[in-house]
Amino acid sequence: ENLFKLGNDFIEDIEVWVVSMFPFGEIPIELLHNIHQTKKVITIEEHYAAGGLGESFAQKLLTKLTVPISFNSLCALGYLSGQFGNQQWHQAESNLQGENLKNKLTEFLI
Repeated sequence: ENLFKLGNDFIEDIEVWVVSMFPFGEIPIELLHNIHQTKKVITIEEHYAAGGLGESFAQKLLTKLTVPISFNSLCALGYLSGQFGNQQWHQAESNLQGENLKNKLTEFLI
């Protein structure tokens, strides 16, 4: 949801695949084909990295890809400031929404 709030101008060249059930099954062949072409993957999840989507997806990719890729996983970073807040505050602190998310995506895509 936060990705789409960045606006069409920003995400028009990004192909988005959504995983709504975890653990997930096989990676669709269409997605593998796209990854072979772009050589870039970024996962975004509101979960800590260990045992999360990024880790699981990376493991599956290692068994399927025949080309090197750039891989980045944006995830919950814990409570970096030592403070606590609502979901939106925690997402912002972990670079999972708004300008923080946009900046992280821009860094990776350039």
